[in-house]
Amino acid sequence: MKRKTIVGLIAIVAIVVVAMFAGCVEKPPSVPTAKPTSPPKTELSLGESAIVNNISFMVIEYEFAGGYIDKYNQTVYPPEGAKFLWVHVKAKNVDEVARNLPSSIYLLYKDTRITSYSAYYRAGERERYGVYWDVYPNISKEGWDIYAVPEGIDISQAKIRVVIHTKENGFGETLTWSLAS
Repeated sequence: MKRKTIVGLIAIVAIVVVAMFAGCVEKPPSVPTAKPTSPPKTELSLGESAIVNNISFMVIEYEFAGGYIDKYNQTVYPPEGAKFLWVHVKAKNVDEVARNLPSSIYLLYKDTRITSYSAYYRAGERERYGVYWDVYPNISKEGWDIYAVPEGIDISQAKIRVVIHTKENGFGETLTWSLAS
């Protein structure tokens, strides 16, 4: 009988020891599961910025106008049946080296490309967004572009398109901002 008691006691102790050390065994490290990522936004809203190729770009606001004062202090009016649409944009180099800021900016209205109006407006009225070469890190440039648009423009159909070129091959990625609020 003593023998059965000793064997039973050893079995109980063995079970308790196994149970105590079972939690101390290391699990193999878990492999992180890939989280699905949402595709990059294809259309941004006014005031929303995007960073592409270390350039941050934003369409800030827009305004309509019936004319502007040119650098010769003359009033320039839009063509008959049109009005001017001013668009305020901002670009910043967030890279560690000098970069060219986007200069390929245009208005897309009802799937028709409208390039910036040839405007030489007076300094001080609005600063023109220009072509910026060799902009150094953390430097921002902002200004206005102007477009001649139909008087009855449906702003929900108007978008600003910007091409941001890569350093390596010159090809770029196109971003779009809806002007509708």
